[in-house]
Amino acid sequence: MKKLTVCLLVLLLLAFACVCASADTEILQSGDFRYILLEDGSAAIITAETEGALVIPAELDGHPVTSIGLDKHPDTYLLYKDAGLFGDGGTILRGVVNKNCTSLSIPDSVTTIGVCAFMNCVNLKEASVPEGVTAIGNAAFRDCGSLEIVTLPESVEAIAKNAFDGCEALILVVPPDSFSDEYCQQKHLHHRYPGQLLPETTLRQSGIYQYVLMEDGTAAIITADGEGELVIPAELDGYPVSRIGLEVSDIQEEIYFAANIYILDDDDELTIDRSVIDGNFTGVILPEGITVIGAEAFCVCDWLTEITLPESVTYIGEYAFYQSGLTAITLPDGVETVEERAFRKCSSLSSGRRAPQLFPHHPGGCGNS
Repeated sequence: MKKLTVCLLVLLLLAFACVCASADTEILQSGDFRYILLEDGSAAIITAETEGALVIPAELDGHPVTSIGLDKHPDTYLLYKDAGLFGDGGTILRGVVNKNCTSLSIPDSVTTIGVCAFMNCVNLKEASVPEGVTAIGNAAFRDCGSLEIVTLPESVEAIAKNAFDGCEALILVVPPDSFSDEYCQQKHLHHRYPGQLLPETTLRQSGIYQYVLMEDGTAAIITADGEGELVIPAELDGYPVSRIGLEVSDIQEEIYFAANIYILDDDDELTIDRSVIDGNFTGVILPEGITVIGAEAFCVCDWLTEITLPESVTYIGEYAFYQSGLTAITLPDGVETVEERAFRKCSSLSSGRRAPQLFPHHPGGCGNS
């Protein structure tokens, strides 16, 4: 299917070129960059040969750079072929940017990310598309296997259907209610909004703990197994611990599945198999600095009868204490959010500072339903 899609892309470009191409467009050279001049006098980069850290210049020979690659240009196929991007018979040989690019800086002058712009940049992990870019073309980031985060601006108005195909690890950071947001939802792409913390998806092990790193350099505990009293450390491998579990999200589901908190049932639906903190513990002590008690953190922990949350906690996630043995809990004044079902079926829970005031106003109260 991938080969068929690529061939169709080239055939479409070829057909367009046969009808509209004017063979006079000259490819110019400036350092590591080859480019053409567009009708408005701006430059469109056709190839960039820089390896490693790539800084796209705002100008080439005095011409503002407005496009990386070409999109909807009548000479696209012929120019790409002349520049060595396309071979005979419609074979795609490479992208506009050298595949050994490891980091990327795009100037504010750019308005178009064109066809095959960063295709097969296998070492590129992150990209930030500046405000002002309106279009992202066919296969623009295709097969960037290491690409983890691409930040898109509000200005984007068009994204080709296959722009991010083959980017299996990718999370798109998009403005809420934007065109990019709608695109991600329609394509079922993993996406986040600016300001949301993004965890590294690699599970790490430190003693009895599995954890992931958050974007801010803190650690989120994903599993803990053991017995006796559990004293959560303030740091794991030098990273401050900020979370017990994660907020509900697509990436949280993936991480919980990898850690066997979620498993597939007979209908291939995700189901909860264990809690984040799971074992023959008798009690738990949390350090200051914890801000999030995440989804399923202490779910069905019948050994947990009492817990004091540190003053730093601001968020309590879905099913965080679901059907636990809690009889008392102290909630700090800084708690801002208690998600639905956080304390559902905590039938023994009747006391704790702020509990009577907080629970009636939150759907995650202590009811048994």
